[in-house]
Amino acid sequence: MTVEHDAFAASTGVYVLGSLAPEERKLFEAHLKTCVLCAAEVTSLAEVAQALDQMVPLVDPPPQLRARILASVGAAATRQVQVPKPHIADGQSTVPPLPRRTRSWPLWTGWMAAAASLVVAAGLWVQASGLRSRLQDAESRVAEALDRWRDAERRLEVATRDTDRVRVQFAAATAPDARTFTLKGQPVAPSAIGRAYLSRSRGLLLTASNLPTLPPGRTYQLWYLTRSTPVSAGLVQPDARGSATVQFSDVPAGIVPVGLAMSNEPDGGVPAPTGEIYLAGD
Repeated sequence: MTVEHDAFAASTGVYVLGSLAPEERKLFEAHLKTCVLCAAEVTSLAEVAQALDQMVPLVDPPPQLRARILASVGAAATRQVQVPKPHIADGQSTVPPLPRRTRSWPLWTGWMAAAASLVVAAGLWVQASGLRSRLQDAESRVAEALDRWRDAERRLEVATRDTDRVRVQFAAATAPDARTFTLKGQPVAPSAIGRAYLSRSRGLLLTASNLPTLPPGRTYQLWYLTRSTPVSAGLVQPDARGSATVQFSDVPAGIVPVGLAMSNEPDGGVPAPTGEIYLAGD
């Protein structure tokens, strides 16, 4: 940048307000044709200048203001038309010369500089407001991205657990020593079905569906059916759709199951079946 350019750049606000002298205006407009920076600044300040009249609310002046202004103007006019009386000295009449009025260019220039500063300040305020709005929007986008990232982490954690569970279940179902039990619904639940895979090395895997919802205080209990007495395998809690997939890792030693059955028992289970049988099979 040059000194000449800096001088023109300092006049952008005054130019927007239309307060440059004609010759200065011509020089400034000639400069605008060759300076992209000053042209952009004038365009920005022009938009702000148009909004200045809306930035401050209009207030009606008090009724006494008109009377005070008229009185002040009348007093000033009276002072201007009074002519000093001639002073006679040594037979000669002398009239003191009237003071010559001077232009108030410094005062007017000060007002224009203040107005230009106001335009520049308003432009900076508008730009700052835009930056603040964009910053708030960016913060909102970052917060949304963090929420999505946390949700993805939770989904990944659930998927990992599900994958591990499926892997264990698959291992139990495909074990070399796995034995398959097909379970059918009994009269109290004719649409219920189930399948179980028993492996001495990998445990018992049960899948069931269409199980009726039990009343409060009741639960399903799975039993190993042996040639003597039933042995509890554990409790089963179906989901809201009546489906359940349960992995029992421990198979009691010394028992030889000939079948499986599922009964309706009190919460916590019982040592021996007491309720109705919902599923059974071999």
